[in-house]
Amino acid sequence: MENTITRSSRRSFFSTGALTLGAGAAALTIAPRAAQAQTGVTDLQILNFALGLEHLEAAFYNQGLARFSASDFASAAFVPLVGTLVAAKAFDNLKAVQEHENTHVETLRTVIRSLGGTPVAACQYNFGVTNFNGFLATAAVLEGVGVMAYTGALGMIQNPDLRTAGATIATVEARHAAYLNLLLSDIPFPAATDMTRTMAEILTAAGPFITTCTAVDTGGGGTATTKAVAGPKNATTVQKFFSLDGTASTSSNGAPLTYNWIVLSGTAGMTKSTTAMPSVQFGVSGPYTFELTVTDSTGVKATDTVTVNYFGH
Repeated sequence: MENTITRSSRRSFFSTGALTLGAGAAALTIAPRAAQAQTGVTDLQILNFALGLEHLEAAFYNQGLARFSASDFASAAFVPLVGTLVAAKAFDNLKAVQEHENTHVETLRTVIRSLGGTPVAACQYNFGVTNFNGFLATAAVLEGVGVMAYTGALGMIQNPDLRTAGATIATVEARHAAYLNLLLSDIPFPAATDMTRTMAEILTAAGPFITTCTAVDTGGGGTATTKAVAGPKNATTVQKFFSLDGTASTSSNGAPLTYNWIVLSGTAGMTKSTTAMPSVQFGVSGPYTFELTVTDSTGVKATDTVTVNYFGH
């Protein structure tokens, strides 16, 4: 029951029985750019993985704090456990957490766009919360998932600046989790080290809260979530050697893509045409058009093209 908050009920969320996919494919589309395999994952995929989780947390607080008010806190089950001084500040503190989660969403969106990627869209959620006690218990679960997700993902990020930026969010998520533990009379810092989870495990944990997801249209072809994104768009160069970029492409099931680039127009040489970032060598000045085809692990293909204007000497 939601009006009875216990350690065992929250911990059982992470048990084998509770960790079902629930929403099926929707559980995977929370982060369509995040490969579940722990190899071959790009920084953009990891950032969109994080954004998918931040969408989830932001939606939870936006919905819950629109429904519950400061007066709901006064009669909540946690008040006699933590005392009136702590309880009196709880509503304002959770409003601050709400602001943090929405800020995390906007920050990740900005960073992803600055790197030439397309931010993953928010899903539709059902948190199953019917009273304030249940709201607190679910908040503790989501914050715990967030901490484990960032802890696991930080080591996979290649760019040191992005790794540092991710760490600044991870530490705030840990503070959120500690505060929720305190309100629920759990130890705020239960262990000397935090647990980590793989992307697949995190998506499984988030799955029961997700009802439907809308795919992001990146402008490429293919299915709803398998998209080829050839870049850089609208590029002009005087350099004879040039790198193309397909790292913003996405797969339908989160598994790594295979890449194949070809020259559609112009006299150009190409090396590493089966990688995300091949190198091309231009001939005479003029526009050159290249086509990228990506294939996901289920065999679904998608294509996109990019034109580069070369002005040689």
